[in-house]
Amino acid sequence: MVADIPAGRQLTLPVGLADCSDFENFHLPTQTPAGAAGRQGAALALQLLQSLPAAAAPRQVHLYGPDGCGRSHLLQAACRAMGAGARYLPLHELAALGPQVLQGMAGAPLLAVDDVQAIAGLADWEQALFAAYNQQREGGGHWLAASTSAPANLPLGLADLRSRLQWGTVIGLQPLTDADLWAAFVERAQRRGLAVSPRALQHLQLHAPRDPARLFTLLERLDALSLAARRPVDWPMVRELLAQGAEPTVAAPPAHTGRSR
Repeated sequence: MVADIPAGRQLTLPVGLADCSDFENFHLPTQTPAGAAGRQGAALALQLLQSLPAAAAPRQVHLYGPDGCGRSHLLQAACRAMGAGARYLPLHELAALGPQVLQGMAGAPLLAVDDVQAIAGLADWEQALFAAYNQQREGGGHWLAASTSAPANLPLGLADLRSRLQWGTVIGLQPLTDADLWAAFVERAQRRGLAVSPRALQHLQLHAPRDPARLFTLLERLDALSLAARRPVDWPMVRELLAQGAEPTVAAPPAHTGRSR
């Protein structure tokens, strides 16, 4: 991902899309009376973002919700589906680089700005994001954004930016329930062709982290261990891995789509 910088310089941003973030492995909450609102919001977001590549007119969508609700997954999946030229900007990672990283980003077929709350209250960043928003609209490209709170509730000092972020469709997302989280885990394992024994799954359910990002990183490590050991994921493997403590972050794990074992 490259931004145009004045004086002929170019800045390469240390940002990539996680290989596991696509529409196919986005888990919709189960249809239950208690989870109806969560499923409705997630289904609407999925439908809108999947339709972006074929949309005749530019669209604007803002997703919000607490960590673990899937907002970053959906933004990255939308960029992957849009293909070449789509740009994903996770502001929590880029904030330390300064607002100049936004220069030249607008005008893409799709601009996806994640974690808007990370720059709330920073006047220079807010001005730069406002400028990028206006340039994106003038260029006729799609605009996606995401944050932990609804745009109206973000502590933004620039009222015009808050107003613009509320245009288009604003969708609230909810974290997966415990049952849906484990259903998503099993779906991802099956998609990889990764066999997990019932006892191993039970041990994970008792002792593994409930945070989706950490849990799916754990799945990455189990997949690697299973390949190295040439055996399915069993209870000793899970117990040994969890005993090692905090799992390292896997920023962009290799894609697996039903590899034979």
